Order: sequence, then C-alpha cells, then structure tokens
Amino acid sequence: MEQSGGGNQKNIFFQKGLASLKKENYAYAYELFQEVLKDNPDFSECRHYLWLSARENRSHNSSAINKLLNSVRAVFLNLQSSLLLLRGKTAQAISAAEQIILLIPDNIPAYQKLATLFMRQDDLKNAVTALEEILFIDKNNFSALKSLAGLYFRMKDYKKAQTTARILLKINPQVLEAENILKDIDALGAIDKGFDELKPAE
Repeated sequence: MEQSGGGNQKNIFFQKGLASLKKENYAYAYELFQEVLKDNPDFSECRHYLWLSARENRSHNSSAINKLLNSVRAVFLNLQSSLLLLRGKTAQAISAAEQIILLIPDNIPAYQKLATLFMRQDDLKNAVTALEEILFIDKNNFSALKSLAGLYFRMKDYKKAQTTARILLKINPQVLEAENILKDIDALGAIDKGFDELKPAE
C-alpha cells in the first residue's frame, strides 16, 4: 500500500473503510476514506475507494431532491474551479473539482477535469486514477482511454499502455497515437535497458 504518511492510525482507517465497503456500509466507508485522504492526498488507491463509496452511497440513499440540489452545487463548484485555475491556484481548483465528484460521483466531465488538473501538477498517478474511474462508469469512454494510453506509456507501464492502445484501435482503427504507442512498445524487444527516454512517435 502506498501512502505519503499518516502512520498506523491512517492505515487502520483505510482497512476499516475497506471492511465497511464489503458490508455495504457506504456512508461510513466514505467518512473513513475522507479522513485518510486529509493527510494523505497522494494516496490514489484511497481516492478510488472514496469515489466508489460516494457512488454506491448516492445510488442507495440520495433522493431526487438531493440529486437536483447537488447538480446545482456542482455548477457553482465547476465555475469556482475554473476561476481558481485562471488565478493560478491549481491546488484549490483540484479541491473544488473533487467536491463535484463527491456530490455527483458519476460525473464524467468532473473526472476529466480533475485528471487535467493533476497533470498540470505533474501528478500522473492521481491523473491516471481519475481517468481510470471514468472507465468504471463508461468502460469504452474514448477520451479517457486515449489519455490513459499516453499516460501509461509515460509512466513506463507498457503492458497497460499496449492493452489500452489496442482497445482504442478496436473502437477507432484510425487513432494514430495508439498505433504509434504500439509501434514503440514493439521496439522495446530490440532495444536494451537504455530505453528510459523513449517518447511516443509523433
């Protein structure tokens, strides 16, 4: 498990959160995962489970009125996030975008925006987490798959990059970026370990 601190107590909270998920106690799991992330914002695995808990809790408990109110709040948060980004406050923009997801955890544009914001901070791991979350909602989301193929390649996770590129080509055989990633990965077999600086062909 990868954590950026927090000690044994945070680990206990995380394990309790997982146990609560299994028991379908989604609201409690949500609270526990939020507590872990307060001091461990880089803990991408926990972020995934937080979003999962929010999705499950919303589908089981949210009334139509609450869903409508959350949609209105999300509009204002999206505007706030955009304004913060214009002012160069990327961390605060990320926080606002994440609040949208907690209100509407199946909001694909919010995940896409969050991934973009994480990439601006060169936080590729959390960007991948946000994009992968989209695939839990829409497994053939073209935009998410395309971004993930490139990110996996940059992170040298060539197996995932290859799999994702192939999925993209099944959806659309004309995706040049996916073809180039597959070509570059195929070249790995002919090149030794000095391949760290490889970049996708343009």
